[in-house]
Amino acid sequence: MNNTIRRLFVAVALCLLAAAVYVSVFRGPGSPFDRQAWNDARSMEGEIRCLRGRMLRDLRERVIRPGMTRQAITDQLGNPDAERNGEMAYGLGFCAGPGETSSLIIHLDNRGLVTHTSLVGL
Repeated sequence: MNNTIRRLFVAVALCLLAAAVYVSVFRGPGSPFDRQAWNDARSMEGEIRCLRGRMLRDLRERVIRPGMTRQAITDQLGNPDAERNGEMAYGLGFCAGPGETSSLIIHLDNRGLVTHTSLVGL
């Protein structure tokens, strides 16, 4: 097999893997949010398996609500992985595909209350 065909094969395989991860995380049934599992998923294995990402749908629909305080968020999710300018970032793991990390961003107003969430890297 020459290099061009080998590269094409690898590219197609990576695209299929990324699509499968996307479908399983964001179109599949997902997992219910579990505080202990969320915190345990900070491991490399948790990131590779996108364990936090699987809880994302339930987290955004049921757990994180507009008007929640920063303290209520950290009580549920722990301290953010990064924080700046009224945004709290939590890593989800390699949910977009191999080598591409994703994050949940929780936006706060000037009073420290949740306004909305967004996703980065998906």
